Amino acid sequence: MEINKDAITSWPMIIVLACLAGFVILSWNIYDHFNYILLEKANLSNWTSPLSQLQISLGICIPPIAGWLADYYTKKNKNYLFITLSLGITAMLFIGTALITGDSFGNTMQQILPAMMILWMTGMHLFFSPAINLIKKSAKKAHLPIAIGLIFFVADIIYALHTYIIHGVEALGSVWIFAGAGIALCILGYYYFKFSKGQVQYLHPEDPADPIQKWIIRAIAIGITGGLCKGLLKADTLQNLRHFLPLNDIVSAIFFISAFLVFGFAFILKNEAVNKIFIIGLILNFLGFLMTFIVSGTITSLFALLFIITGMSMVSLHIYTVALLHVPEKQYNFAFGLFYAGYSLTGFIFKLLLHQ
Repeated sequence: MEINKDAITSWPMIIVLACLAGFVILSWNIYDHFNYILLEKANLSNWTSPLSQLQISLGICIPPIAGWLADYYTKKNKNYLFITLSLGITAMLFIGTALITGDSFGNTMQQILPAMMILWMTGMHLFFSPAINLIKKSAKKAHLPIAIGLIFFVADIIYALHTYIIHGVEALGSVWIFAGAGIALCILGYYYFKFSKGQVQYLHPEDPADPIQKWIIRAIAIGITGGLCKGLLKADTLQNLRHFLPLNDIVSAIFFISAFLVFGFAFILKNEAVNKIFIIGLILNFLGFLMTFIVSGTITSLFALLFIITGMSMVSLHIYTVALLHVPEKQYNFAFGLFYAGYSLTGFIFKLLLHQ
């Protein structure tokens, strides 16, 4: 891949990446819902806790490894092949899981369910961060905030519809859901391969690189910060707002409004300084959460929610860009893997603190 400043933004590729991000979030929701149910059905409920711990461990360890591999294959101009193969293998694991959870295979085949889940989790982490990281190579610098805004729009809409999605998943059952997910991932993999091979190019001149220890620490720290923002939203920090709305409705409303706000900010704030918007978003976000602890009425509740929604939207818009500032181009994927590992580390800490 060569730098081509005159190349146009690949919007079809960005749409595929947005769909892929939405698919991954949706898949983790499905996994979290069916994990215990399937293990209990196969008389393997003793695997629930180890798999939950392993899920976080893989989220910390695999993304940097996947990023390093993606950078290695990028040098050989085979990054798209590495990611497409990871997508295909993960899709097959989806379909395989659907088959062995069906009644026709009996308990004998279902004994390998924990192994299938471990391989599936590994596959998800292998392709996700290198695939999403292609957004910087698919969009011109002027269009990058809009492209990132589209991805977060899709992600936040799925988070907002979480309760309704789970109801739909329960109605369809695990076999159809896992089989359908495998087929959907195959389709996304095909279009990913189609739009990435020979079309995705480096569209940005390389920024002056920071010393390696500086950008490594920054990528991890920004990931931890992003995980903290999302973790606080999912934790019990909003309990004091129950008098205003049911807690699930509050969380859904925050994600739903944030989805449109981050996309709007992508157009309004695209020419503003990245670091400034990111820091303002962090301040508003944590100020909103702080207000939830001292809330005393409807007006205060509204201001707290306003700060949280606005802050989260600003953070989402530029968190990717800030995490990869002054990272050498040849190590973008590794840096993004470290960012994602930091995000997962925060999830692990919240699980420990909340005993989930």
